[in-house]
Amino acid sequence: MKRQEISKIATNYFHQGNLEQALCVLASLAEKYPKAQLENFRLSKLPKRAKDGFSLLNAHPKPAAHPWSGAIEPAISKVTLNPANKNDWLELARIAAARKHRTVAGIAYVEAALIDGKDKSLLREALDYLLNARRLDDAFQLCRFALIKHPSDDFFNNFLGVLYSERGMFKLSVPFFRKALRYAPHATSIRLNLVNSLAEADLISDAIEELIAAFSHDPKNPKIQGMIASLPPGLANEKLLSDLEHAASERLSLPVTADDYFLLAHLEKHKNNLRASFSNLKTANDLYLKCIPDYDLKLAEEEQALAATLTAVEAWNPCPKRETEDSPRLIFILGPSRSGKTTCDRLVAKYFDLERAHEACRLGDRINELHSCSLSDQLPALDISDISYLSNSDYRERQLKGISFTSPYAISKVHLISDLFPQAKFIFMDRDDFDTGAEIYLKKYRSKNFYAYSLKSITQHLKSYRRISDVLLHKLKHRAMLISYDKLLSDPLGELAGLEDFLGISGQLNPDATHEKARFSRSIFSEEFELHARQFIESIE
Repeated sequence: MKRQEISKIATNYFHQGNLEQALCVLASLAEKYPKAQLENFRLSKLPKRAKDGFSLLNAHPKPAAHPWSGAIEPAISKVTLNPANKNDWLELARIAAARKHRTVAGIAYVEAALIDGKDKSLLREALDYLLNARRLDDAFQLCRFALIKHPSDDFFNNFLGVLYSERGMFKLSVPFFRKALRYAPHATSIRLNLVNSLAEADLISDAIEELIAAFSHDPKNPKIQGMIASLPPGLANEKLLSDLEHAASERLSLPVTADDYFLLAHLEKHKNNLRASFSNLKTANDLYLKCIPDYDLKLAEEEQALAATLTAVEAWNPCPKRETEDSPRLIFILGPSRSGKTTCDRLVAKYFDLERAHEACRLGDRINELHSCSLSDQLPALDISDISYLSNSDYRERQLKGISFTSPYAISKVHLISDLFPQAKFIFMDRDDFDTGAEIYLKKYRSKNFYAYSLKSITQHLKSYRRISDVLLHKLKHRAMLISYDKLLSDPLGELAGLEDFLGISGQLNPDATHEKARFSRSIFSEEFELHARQFIESIE
C-alpha cells in the first residue's frame, strides 16, 4: 500500500475521532518503511501500535463529519507522506498539544526529537511537554536517549532525576541530581531537587547538608530561606537560623511580599512566639489569596468536585467480591492534605516492606485519555499499570508484597478502584480537624488547594472530605480501615501490628520504625489555630 493511501486512512480515523486507530496506522509506517527509521530507538509501545496498524490498513473507513478542522488534516498528511521530516512532526505535535490531544502530541514530539538527536532545544521542548502531559513512560525513554547523545548535559541528567522523583523513586533520582550538579555546580534548582529527594528518601542529614550548601551559594533565595525556616525544631541548628534571620532582614528592607511574611511566621515559630507567628502567617495567606486570579471561581470548582464525588459514592453499589490472581496488594492511604498520610505511609512501608508510590496515581489520567469511548466498556481492560508506574512484570521480578499510594485526590476514584482491583485495601486517616487545619494553613501551597488560604474554606473542605470518607468506610466494610494519627504516633508498632490481618500481609519489626515517632509531633500551632478558627467561624455564622 502506498504512503498516499495510508495518509487517507490515518486522516479518516482522525476525522472520526478515533485517535488510537489513527496512531496505529501512523506507527505502522516505521515497520512498513524501514528507511524512515533514522534511529533504532523507538517508544516501547510502538511495536504493538505498528502490529495493530497493519491489521487496519485493509479496512478503509468511510469519511465522517467531525468538528476538527483547519491545520490538523494537512499536518497528518505531511507526516504520513514524509515521516522522516522533523519539522512536519513538530508541527503536528504543536497542533495536537494546542487541541489537548496528548497521545498524538506525545508521539509526534518524540518522533521529531528522535529524527534530530543533536537538537538539544527540541529534545528539551519534547521532554517538558511529556512531563507536563504526565506521559512519564515516554519521557523516560526519550530522556535516556537524550543522555546517550549528550551524557554531560546538566539539563537531561536533572530531568531524569525529576522523572524518578515523579515516580516516587527518590533514591534512584539522587545520583542523577548529583551528576547534574557536577556540570552545573551553582544551579540552585538542581540542588533543591536533590534536597527534596534526599529528604523523601529519609536521608535527612544529607538533605540538610545540601540545603546549607544551597544557602551558602544563594543566601537571598526566598525558596531556600523558606525551606530552612520550615525545618522541624531540632533539625535546624542555631547558627543556620541566625544566618537565615540575618539574610531575611536584608530582604525585608525591600517591599514586603507574601513570601516574606511566610518566612517571618516560620522564624517566629522557631522562637516559640506563636501569636506573632500566626499573625504573620495570616497576613501571608491573605496576600496569596489576593494574587490568585478567579479565586472564588476556583474555590467553587473544588467544592463542586467534592460534592460530585459525594453524590457518586452515595449512589455507588460495590461489585460483589470476585476471585483474582495472586498479585501484589494495592494499599491506598486516604485523607485530606496534612492529615498524616505520609507518616502512615512511611511506617507501613517499613513495617511490611512495601513499595511506596507516594502520590503517583494516574488512573484519572487514563480515564481522561479514554474520553471518546464508553467508560463502562473500557474499565475492565485497565490493569495495574494504569494506576501506578510499575507493571505486573515489574512486581513479579522484584517480588514486591504490595504498593502504597497517598494522593489526597484518589478519594474521587475510590469506588472505581474498588471495583477494578478487588485486592485493593483502603486506610483512612483520622486526625483532629483543628490539627489538620493548622497544618494546611501553615503550608505554602502554590497550585490547587485553593481552600488553604482561609480558615472558613479549610473547615468546609475538611467537613466535605470527612463525609465522603464516612460513606466509603461504610460501603467498603472489610476492605477499609480507620487509623488514628495520634495513636500511630504514640504507639506505632501497636497500630502497625493491628494492620496485619486487615492487609493480609505479615510484617516484622524494623528498627528504624521506632525512630519515626521522634520526627513527627502534634502541630504546635494547634491550640493557637483552634482559638482563632473558632473565633473566626463564630463571627461569620
